[in-house]
Amino acid sequence: MSALERLADLKERALAKPKVSREFIADFELVATHYQLREHGEYELAKECARNDIESAIVFYTTEARRLRNLGNVQTGINERIRASIEIEAAA
Repeated sequence: MSALERLADLKERALAKPKVSREFIADFELVATHYQLREHGEYELAKECARNDIESAIVFYTTEARRLRNLGNVQTGINERIRASIEIEAAA
């Protein structure tokens, strides 16, 4: 394959890539931050894998981000109950 053919092929694939939503980007970043992908040198690999199979990536990152958000909400509720319990004990 010549350089021009390769360039034309790359251009065609770039134009064919589906655009992802802002929500997907937010979900991806949440998951990447939680699992410290940048710190472990895995961030670019995760992006490449997501680009290679965007439909599966959307399902995975949306699901995992939802799970992490729910986990955060549960943890926040637990922390609030602990804080209230400590305040009650301190007032007694």
